[in-house]
Amino acid sequence: MPACKPHAKAGVTSDSTFKTPNQLTLKGYVVVATDYASLGAGANADSNMVLQEYITGPAQAEDVLHSVSAARQAFLEFSRKLMIVRSSQGGAAAWLCAEKLLERPMDGYLGTVC
Repeated sequence: MPACKPHAKAGVTSDSTFKTPNQLTLKGYVVVATDYASLGAGANADSNMVLQEYITGPAQAEDVLHSVSAARQAFLEFSRKLMIVRSSQGGAAAWLCAEKLLERPMDGYLGTVC
């Protein structure tokens, strides 16, 4: 598919969830992994199971943007350049991040690959 060639040539492929972030860090990029709301929780305070819906796009996009803001606050020495790269469920979140960033720009945003 032609649309996939630019990011494939850059070493950003969706062939493995764990391989791609490692490739990016070896090239000097900072990788921020998002824990979507309720995904990291098995139960609430009342010990009731917390269900995580597969795609809750708007909430997941906010989770991604919050994780970027948190990483920027924690590591001030890192570049302000931002690129959002993901596939599958994360691809939906990345797409919605791109839409949100049109309305609410974030400093250093370069684009999204999903």
